[in-house]
Amino acid sequence: MKLPVKIQTTLEKIQNRTRASRRLRLILISVAIFLFLENLLLAYNNLQAKTPILGLKIDNQIISFHTAPGVERIVNKKFASLPTLKFLYNGQIFQVSAKDVGVNNNSNLLTAKILTLGRTGNLWQRVVYQNLAFLGFKSQKFTADISERQSALLALDLQTKIAREAQPPMPDFKNDSTKIIPAADGKKLNTAKFLILLRENFFNPPPNPIPLPVEKTFTAAHSEEEVRVLGTQSRELVQSPISITSSGQIFTLTTDDLKTLLTVVERPNPQNPQNVVLALRLSDTKLNQKLGEFATKVEAITNAEFNDHDARIAIYSQFYSGKRKNIVIPTGKGLAYQKVLGENTGGEKSIYLTFDDGPNDIYHPLILDVLKAKNIKATFFLVGNLTQKSLNVAQRTKTEGHAIGNHTLTHSFLPNLSRDAILKELQSTENILNIINGAPVTIFRPPYGGINTSVQRNSQQLGLKIKLWDVDPKDWSEPTVDELVRRVVTSAHPGANILLHSNHMVTARALPRIIETLKSQGYSFKTLE
Repeated sequence: MKLPVKIQTTLEKIQNRTRASRRLRLILISVAIFLFLENLLLAYNNLQAKTPILGLKIDNQIISFHTAPGVERIVNKKFASLPTLKFLYNGQIFQVSAKDVGVNNNSNLLTAKILTLGRTGNLWQRVVYQNLAFLGFKSQKFTADISERQSALLALDLQTKIAREAQPPMPDFKNDSTKIIPAADGKKLNTAKFLILLRENFFNPPPNPIPLPVEKTFTAAHSEEEVRVLGTQSRELVQSPISITSSGQIFTLTTDDLKTLLTVVERPNPQNPQNVVLALRLSDTKLNQKLGEFATKVEAITNAEFNDHDARIAIYSQFYSGKRKNIVIPTGKGLAYQKVLGENTGGEKSIYLTFDDGPNDIYHPLILDVLKAKNIKATFFLVGNLTQKSLNVAQRTKTEGHAIGNHTLTHSFLPNLSRDAILKELQSTENILNIINGAPVTIFRPPYGGINTSVQRNSQQLGLKIKLWDVDPKDWSEPTVDELVRRVVTSAHPGANILLHSNHMVTARALPRIIETLKSQGYSFKTLE
């Protein structure tokens, strides 16, 4: 029997209301259950504050039910098993380890951070984070502190291995200076991009090596006539050898040596500094290597540092002027100072790392970083006028527990100066260093080991003890890292006072290996007093 339309309409309305009411009840029940679960989740995570929130992972490993010591063990295990990050260039693989970038395993800090995840911020932020973690969408990446200085040192190391200076066109000095060798492009590491790739990928390295960001470098355009003028000049400049003498030993650059050392560089145009012109120069690297060989002979006689600075000036003055004269280079030999070379360690197997010629804003901080990472204290002999230019670096040297010594105001060869001038060199530097040191500086190293009666009397007047050295690896002479490490390690002995410099890249690069090797041989490290 068909119901009247009015009744049917009424019944449909009732049914719709019933369905709507059921849906509403279902929604309310769902909301209530959701809120209950949310409160339960929040309550659980609040009550279990000594463990990570439910569902949280570290590198996809669930850590929810581990207490702080358990989380720290996981962090330490991941740190110990850090993979190497690989870079690729020109078919060669460069591997970067945690040690290379000075990774600092701050497991305590990372554990504390993990325990706070999802428990900070406002209520909404906590609810969202905890739900995402509970559903498996929150995985904390394992990270640690990477040393910026060590990373920069690594970049410089890679730069040394792959970089090539762009070479302007130049005469063929060795064979026929009338012929021209064409310009050659250079290449260099894009350091900024490399450091970004390092930070982004080190703790989660991709399966395949990352291409190193290397870019080409170019020289300016130069005319053939400009190059031919240099060829003519070179033939005049290498007609006769160049000689210097130090401690009775003669160093000579033959005409063939000069041809081998000759190179061409770009220099600002004196008339228009925005442009560059070509200039003749001797290769600094090759010249330093030759002078290093000569220095070994001189130092065997003098027990003092070879005066490489004055030697280069003497060589270049003869080279550019065309006038040849056997110039005598002053030597540090004078009074018998053997007693202040090696230190008395009382039978201990101790060694003294000392660094001259600082501070500076480039290599000196890198050396400080290495020493800090290795927990080693050293002695730094600082130059007064350089200290004024790099006060922050000098202050950091003292703050980090290293000993500071006087290395004169201008790094002059003191025996060539009057007694009053020597006193000024020492006293002015004392005035600068004493403020940084917080107490009078009491040790002094004369540049090049230059000592005479006036130097001795002035240092005694100021209460300065002269400290020389007995191991000189000549890090200024452009050795390779391997060679510098070998020179230091093979000459080391108990009480050795090792002369290094804080203004050379190779020293910063070799220092970690020097320390590790000497440690493995049972040496401990002390500062001079």
